[in-house]
Amino acid sequence: MILVTNMALIAGLVGVAIACQWFAWWVKLPAILFLLLVGTFVGPMMGWFHPDILFGHWLLPTVSLSVAIILFEGSLSLRWHEVKEHGYVVRNLVTIGIVLTAALTALCAHWLLAMDWSVAALLGAISAVSGPTVIIPMLRTVRPNSRLTSIIRWEAMLIDPIGALLAVLVFSAIVAIDQYELWGSILWHFFGTIGIGAAIGIIGGYILGIAIRRHWLPDYLNSTFALAMVLILYVASEACVEGAGLITVTLMGIVVSNMPGTNIEDVLDFKEHLSILLISTLFIILAARTDFTFLDHVWLPTAILFLLLQFVVRPLSVMLCTLKSRLSWREKTLLAWIAPRGIVAAAVAAIFSLRLQQSGMPNANELVLVTFLLIMSTVIFQSATARYVAKLLKVASPDPRGFLIIGANPVARLIGKALQEQGFDVILSDTTWSDVHQARMAGLRCYYGNPVSEHADRQLDLVGIGRLLGLAPTPEVNSLACVRYQREFGRSQVFSLPTPASSEKHDIAHRHDGLTLFADTAHYQQLLDYVKAGARIKSTRITESFNLDSYIHTQKGEVLPLFAINPKGRLHVVHTEEPVVLASDWRLMSLVVAD
Repeated sequence: MILVTNMALIAGLVGVAIACQWFAWWVKLPAILFLLLVGTFVGPMMGWFHPDILFGHWLLPTVSLSVAIILFEGSLSLRWHEVKEHGYVVRNLVTIGIVLTAALTALCAHWLLAMDWSVAALLGAISAVSGPTVIIPMLRTVRPNSRLTSIIRWEAMLIDPIGALLAVLVFSAIVAIDQYELWGSILWHFFGTIGIGAAIGIIGGYILGIAIRRHWLPDYLNSTFALAMVLILYVASEACVEGAGLITVTLMGIVVSNMPGTNIEDVLDFKEHLSILLISTLFIILAARTDFTFLDHVWLPTAILFLLLQFVVRPLSVMLCTLKSRLSWREKTLLAWIAPRGIVAAAVAAIFSLRLQQSGMPNANELVLVTFLLIMSTVIFQSATARYVAKLLKVASPDPRGFLIIGANPVARLIGKALQEQGFDVILSDTTWSDVHQARMAGLRCYYGNPVSEHADRQLDLVGIGRLLGLAPTPEVNSLACVRYQREFGRSQVFSLPTPASSEKHDIAHRHDGLTLFADTAHYQQLLDYVKAGARIKSTRITESFNLDSYIHTQKGEVLPLFAINPKGRLHVVHTEEPVVLASDWRLMSLVVAD
C-alpha cells in the first residue's frame, strides 16, 4: 500500500509539473512562478506533499544531480561567436557585478532582517544568481534586441556556476571560522574548486565532443553517453572538492558546443526535454519543503530587500559593468531591469540551509524562506513588467510575424511580394544567384546561401521572423529546412509544398516535412505553371453575404486559397491539416488563375 501511495505521489508530481508548464506557456509567463505557487500550496499550506518523507536521504543527492544536468543542458546553447562582441560586459557582470551584488545584498539582509553576518553573506552569494531557467522563458516573452538577448543569456548561464561557487566559498569560510582554519581552507576551496572543476570539465567536454564527432558511438547512444558522463564527472569533481561539479558540467557543455564539426542536436534535444522535467519537479519539491513559520517576521523586510535589489543594487551593478561598452542608455536600463532568481538559488539555499541548521547556526532556518520570497518577487514583478519596459525603451524586437521563405524562384517571389505588401516581414533564401538577384530587384530581402549552413546560423537575421514556407522546387531542400527550423519556430509554424506521390520507398517521410501548404495538389510544378499562365494573388474581404463560395463563383478561373487574415491582423496559413474557417471581416489571399 505504501509503495502504491509513493508511486501515485511521484506520478502526480510529474503530472502537476507538466500542467504548470503548459499553463505558463498559455499565459506567456515563466513557469517557475506557477511551480512555486503549486509547491507552496500542496506542501506548507495544505500538508499534502512532504518531499523529505517521500524521498528520504535521496532528496539532496537527487537535487544536486538534477542541477548538474540543468546546467550542462543550458551551457550547450552557448556559442563563443555570440558573445565575442559583448564579452567585456558579460565578463564584468559575472565578476565585478556578482561580487558587488552579493556584498550589497549581504549588508541589506543584515540590517533589515537582523541576520547573523555569516547567514547574510551566504544569502548575498545565493541571491546574486539569476539563471537560465527563468531568463530564457522571460526572453521569449520580452524579446529584446539581439545584442541584449545575447548578453542576458550569457550572463544567466555563466553566473549560475560562478554564483554557486561564491556560495560554496562563503559556506567554506563559515565552516573554517568554526574550525579555526580560515585562510588555508578558503584558499584551498577557491583554487581547488576552480582548478579541479575546470580541468575535469574541459577534458571531459573534449572527450565527449571527439566521441560524437568521430562517431565512436551509434547515434542513439550519444545522448545517453553524454548524460552518463555528466553525472560521473560531476560526482568525481564533487568528491575532489565540494562545489567543483558545477564548474565541471558548465565547462563541459561550453567545450562540446563550440567544437567545430560536432553535431549535438540529438544531445541537445534529449537534454532539453529532460531538463524541463527536472526543473518542473524540482521547483515543486523545493517549494514544498519551505518552512513558513517565520513568514510574519520576514515578509516586510524581504519586500524592502527586493525593492533595494530591483531599483538600487542591480542598476548600480549594471552601470558599473557597462561603463565603457557600446550599449545605449535604453539597453542598459532594460539590462538593469531583468535579473530574476532561479533554480540554482533555490537548490543551493535548500542544501546549505540544512547544513547550517545541523551546525546550529542562528537564522539558518530563515535562509530558504527569504530566498524563495526573493525568487517569487523578482519573477512576478519582472515577468509582468519587462515586456512593457522593453517596448517603452524601444529595445524590443518586433513580434515574430514574418516569414522565412525557402527559395527565390518565381513562385516564392510572387508569394513573398504579396505577403510583404500586406505588411509582413519576408526573407527569401536561395543558392541560385539569378533568382536571388531578381528577388532583390523586386524589393524583397534575400539571403544568398544555404539556409541550413553554419554561415546562416551566424549571419541569417531572423529578428521578427517566426514562420517558414518551403517553396523550393526540390522537396529534399524543403524537408531539410523544415527539420532545421522546427526547433526554432515550432512544429506548427513550419510549412512546405506537397510533392507528387511516387512510391513509399522514394517519398520523404512526412515527419521530416512541415505542414502541407495550400492543398494536396499544390506541388511546385503546378504552382509554377499557374505563375507562367499569368496567375495573380488577390486579397478579398469576406462578409456574411459574400463568403468563400460566393467569391470562388465570381471568379472565371481556378482559385487556390493561400492565407487568411483575421480582423486583428493575424495571418493564418492555409494547410491541409486544419481548414481555416473564414468569418465576417476576414481577408482571403488567394492565387487566381484566369481561364
